[in-house]
Amino acid sequence: RGDVDIDFLAGPSEVLVLADDTCDPEYVAADLLAQAEHDENASVVAVTDDADVAEAVAAAVERRVEGRERAETIRGAFENDASGVLLARSMPEAVLFAEEYAAEHLSIQAEDDEALLDRISNAGSVFLGPYTPVAAGDYASGTNHVLPTSGGAKRYGGLSVETFLRSSTVQRLDEGALSDLSSTVETLADAEGLEAHAESVRARFEGGDGRE
Repeated sequence: RGDVDIDFLAGPSEVLVLADDTCDPEYVAADLLAQAEHDENASVVAVTDDADVAEAVAAAVERRVEGRERAETIRGAFENDASGVLLARSMPEAVLFAEEYAAEHLSIQAEDDEALLDRISNAGSVFLGPYTPVAAGDYASGTNHVLPTSGGAKRYGGLSVETFLRSSTVQRLDEGALSDLSSTVETLADAEGLEAHAESVRARFEGGDGRE
């Protein structure tokens, strides 16, 4: 009694980075590694419309993983089928991919990041610009990092104050309002075979008063 939700199914960790030719490939690679070190099952993906950027990110990842304490875990994450550096034909195509992917963490490292953001509604938490690493959201920038994964961002958002609140709906109809709604209620109730539902409306007008 009195319990509240404080969590939901989340994991393995995910990051999707959208990067154009203005990005710093080193920053992109660093953000990928930060999520890859969580778990060999982590999904770490970068999407760019520039082949040179794709190559530079891949090279930076390989260089940066050397000597890491969790290098084995990081390599495992990059070797799973859910991770990689992808080349899109255009940034609009990259945005379409991001919308379908619905990442837990979405980093946009592009010249017009806010314009790209305007076209995205499916993401757990969004990190804009080169100086907004996902790790800042994990620890210090103020957002909650209990976030939906595995496409869950298409259906719900991350943990927030609203998770701890509940609300009730209240209705009051006067006789005229019920009269206006009566045929709808009765038709739907009868269609579902719920006779008493329909009768609870009809009972209020049995005397023939108030309903046309």
